[in-house]
Amino acid sequence: APPPAAPAVTAAGGPATAAGSPSAGGEGPLFSPLETLPHWLVASCDGDGAVKTTGEARLRAVAAGTDLESHALIDSLCSLVLGSEAATGAAAGSAASPAARRRPSAVAVRTKAVSHLCRSVAAASRFPGVLQAAFHALFAGDATPRLQQQGAALAEHISSHAALPLLDAAGAHLLVGLLRVTRGEATPRLRPDAPE
Repeated sequence: APPPAAPAVTAAGGPATAAGSPSAGGEGPLFSPLETLPHWLVASCDGDGAVKTTGEARLRAVAAGTDLESHALIDSLCSLVLGSEAATGAAAGSAASPAARRRPSAVAVRTKAVSHLCRSVAAASRFPGVLQAAFHALFAGDATPRLQQQGAALAEHISSHAALPLLDAAGAHLLVGLLRVTRGEATPRLRPDAPE
C-alpha cells in the first residue's frame, strides 16, 4: 500500500483535513508537502524549543508521505547544503550580486538535509548538485564530525546507486575525497591526531 499522504498547509497556516482536500474553512492546500519539507527541516533545527518541537513533528509527518525522488525536492535540499552555489557551480554564484547570494545553512540544517538526500535513490544520480553536497559536507571549513559522517554516507550512497556513466566520471574524485577524510587531511583542525 502506498504511504499516507503528508499533511498540506492551508492558507490559514494550519493543516488541511487531507492532502489536496479543502480544510473545514473551504480552503485548499496552499503549499504541497514537497514545498514545505525544506522549511520544516529548517524549523526542526531552530534554537527556540517550541519552533524546534513543531518543526520536528511536522517534518516527520510531511516526510512520511513525500516523494523523496522528486528532482525539485533534491535540488531544494542541495540548496540548503550549498547555498547559492547549489548545482550551478561557483561561476554562476560569483556572477550574482553579493546581496542575492545565499550562504549555506547552519551545520545542523546541512546535516539533516544530507541525511534526507541519503534516503533518495534518484539523488544519487542528480549531478552535479548532490556530488557537490557530498564534497561540501566532507570538506567545508565549518564541517563537524557529524556532518562529515553524513557526507561519507552520501558518498557511499552515490557510489551504490548512481548511474554507471556518472559514477565512471566522478568515481575517482569521490574515492580520493573519502581517502582524504579517512587520513584526516580534509579538516586537520577536527583531527589533532592527523599526521603532519
